[in-house]
Amino acid sequence: MQDIEIAALNALRGERGYLLTNDTSYLEPLNVDGQGGLALTRELTSLVKEDSRQLVVAHSVERDYRNMLTLLQTIVQAHKTGAKDEALTMVRTGEGRLALKKISAKLAQVAERETILLREQSALARDRAEASEAYQYVLSSAGLALMLLAGLAVGAVRRAVAAEARVRTELRRRAMTDELTGLANRREFMASLDRAVATAKRNGSPLALALALIDIDHFKRINDTYGHPAGDAVIRAIATTSVDVVRAQDTVGRLDGEEFAIILPNCSPGDAFVCCERLRMAIGTLDLEMETGEPICVTVSTGLATYLSGDAAEAMIERADAALYDAKNAARDRVKLAA
Repeated sequence: MQDIEIAALNALRGERGYLLTNDTSYLEPLNVDGQGGLALTRELTSLVKEDSRQLVVAHSVERDYRNMLTLLQTIVQAHKTGAKDEALTMVRTGEGRLALKKISAKLAQVAERETILLREQSALARDRAEASEAYQYVLSSAGLALMLLAGLAVGAVRRAVAAEARVRTELRRRAMTDELTGLANRREFMASLDRAVATAKRNGSPLALALALIDIDHFKRINDTYGHPAGDAVIRAIATTSVDVVRAQDTVGRLDGEEFAIILPNCSPGDAFVCCERLRMAIGTLDLEMETGEPICVTVSTGLATYLSGDAAEAMIERADAALYDAKNAARDRVKLAA
């Protein structure tokens, strides 16, 4: 399911990359990953076909995914035919981001249902384990040999239950973190943002929260010039630097290949801007080099939005995304605060 989200994100980033650069190579993620993700939605439908509830949601995911691709292709076509203002207006409405959020929410619903089924199976396993322990206890009265056998059986069951618990813990960890960087993945980051917005609403402070969207400048050029292993090394270095620069209470996440985000609670617009500037300069001075010793220079563009009274998470994301779009249009390597 995470692969479907990643494919959708790549399609969205491909559309944005083309609008920013007019480089048709950016359309490859939209065309290739977009269709690949559509194939994954059909595979998901096949996997859950035995559960009628899951099947309804899976069909809805496939329909929403297809509609999102149609929207992105409409924006690209408008840009191609010279209607750039119209394309930009469609981008600023945030429909692409909203479509992605709907897909992510429905995938989360499928994952939650699968988790419930796993818990039911685990409960059944525990019941069987307890029944086995009781049965073995009765057999122990038959003699020392049978007691020893019962102890061995109980130990095996307990080890199996412990191993299952470890597997569940690891599955939860993988569901919440990005494999490459160890940061919060998109799903966990969005859940954290929803919680932060809810806290800001309860506190009633309009300066209680800020959101930064960060994009690595010319990341495709890094991959094309130095290879994907170098690109992965750059992503890991930026993730480490981000965690080192921000405060302990801030949440750093990786939303997509080269896109990061930071939640800054209890932070005024001025303080948030200073934090993002400090991070931008720290990344610009990173000492990165190839195995050959050739240096790699990396810069980032940042869109920053602050919480407004009555805001929803989607509204903050849309403003930060528009500010990021402005930063990249303004020669990159800068922080832009949303209006």
